[in-house]
Amino acid sequence: MRVAAPADRRFRRAQVPLRTRPVLDFKTWRKIAMVLVAISAGVVGLYTAVNSVLGSLAITTVTVEGTERMSEGAVHEQLAALVGQPMFGVDLDQWRDQVRQLSWVQDAAIRRQLPGTVAVAITERQPMAIGRIGDSLSIIDRRGVIIDAFGPNYSDLDLPIIDGLAYPDESSLDQTGQARALLAVRLLSDLQRTPALAAKLSEVDVSNVRNAIVVLKDDTTQLLLGHERFAERFQSYLDLAPTLREGVPNVDTVDLRYGARVFVRPADASRTSRTKRMGGEE
Repeated sequence: MRVAAPADRRFRRAQVPLRTRPVLDFKTWRKIAMVLVAISAGVVGLYTAVNSVLGSLAITTVTVEGTERMSEGAVHEQLAALVGQPMFGVDLDQWRDQVRQLSWVQDAAIRRQLPGTVAVAITERQPMAIGRIGDSLSIIDRRGVIIDAFGPNYSDLDLPIIDGLAYPDESSLDQTGQARALLAVRLLSDLQRTPALAAKLSEVDVSNVRNAIVVLKDDTTQLLLGHERFAERFQSYLDLAPTLREGVPNVDTVDLRYGARVFVRPADASRTSRTKRMGGEE
């Protein structure tokens, strides 16, 4: 059975007309196209103008920073052909590689500074020692790389002399030379933790990669330190030296590789070696 219910006038459905999206006419489309063309032309024009300006920039100045030992002039000479070239038309990586060929340069960074400057930042090699190579002396870094020939211009460098490095072509280390250089680096690094010890070092012989031999300043005695515990053995000799000289005035070598037992060889080869224990005579 159907029941008729009177309509409630308080709830009326809104009579909202259905809106449709207006269709753009030809004139509107033409205006939009003209605007897009104008924008494109502006972008192209701006790009062309910027390109033209950048293309006209030339390198006028090369600045160098980070040099201490080496001369800035060496860097400028290496980059002399860079001046006058287009600022954005050169490959700076290639020029950086040229700077890295300089013996004092460990690394280099090159960057552009508008409008016409190229800035070079140098990281120099740190001299570790003076290597005796044949009859000449050369400054070497921590990897045994030859930096420069030692001469009066480096007289302020207080560096130990390293013997025993192997340079088959007098420029780079072979495998044996690398092992010897590593021994020298380890020894110097250990001693440098105690600057007072490092300051006493005069010469190092790394001919035997298992036994570094050192000589102190103002002391001709050769100390056999082995391949480890360098600072500890170095200090033990300093502590024991007065006692050693009481028994053996002219000491040729002191072997410190065997813990408490120290083997002393007199300078007079006709005398037999003596053995002392730390803190007293054996």
